[in-house]
Amino acid sequence: DLARRGFDPARVIDVGTGSGILALAACRLWDAPVWASDIDPEAVNVAAAHRDLNGFSPERLKIFAGDGFAAAEFADGASFP
Repeated sequence: DLARRGFDPARVIDVGTGSGILALAACRLWDAPVWASDIDPEAVNVAAAHRDLNGFSPERLKIFAGDGFAAAEFADGASFP
């Protein structure tokens, strides 16, 4: 629905990504960098495997372990409009 209405994000985040399905969908819908994180290291491994199987680069879909917005990747105050 967001894509149909013309939503065009500068960046996308999927916190608690699990298998990475929402992050992958965001990569397909928008030409924006996508960050996906999960507190569970196995979920991070699964999401990364799904990223690779779908042909997205780590630069396009960054997947990392982290505890929500307390993750080091958010230390610079990155915003996700």
